[in-house]
Amino acid sequence: MKKFMENFKDRAIKAKLNFMVVVAIGLMAILGIGALFGAYELNAQTKELHNWLKANNIVAEIDYLTSEVRLKQYAHVISSTTAEFTQHEKEIEDLKTKLNGLITEYETTIESEIDRQYYEAACAAWEDYLQETGEEFISLSRAMKLDEA
Repeated sequence: MKKFMENFKDRAIKAKLNFMVVVAIGLMAILGIGALFGAYELNAQTKELHNWLKANNIVAEIDYLTSEVRLKQYAHVISSTTAEFTQHEKEIEDLKTKLNGLITEYETTIESEIDRQYYEAACAAWEDYLQETGEEFISLSRAMKLDEA
């Protein structure tokens, strides 16, 4: 190191400036590479967060629509005219179509095995509910058999 410093002192100003510029550019390159790796990691975390937020928004919408289905089913039960029955049945089917689309969209956001298990359990419960409140429910409601419906 001592020999380097003696050699450095003997150099001309131009050589010293060139050396300092090369050192500065080298340090900036190292900083730039470090920044790129940091940006890559930040991007990965942001994508994960975006996926998580998207999944939460979809689940909130699914929750809302399932409540709407139940409200429309209740409205169907308390309806008294054929026009009301038909309107509520159409609304229920529209909501179920939207729900199926959201469920399919949510499936694309599943990343972990535990989420997959929760998803499958929720789908099974929803299918059971739809089985219980399917055609038989509509028939009983239209027949004004409110206790059975």
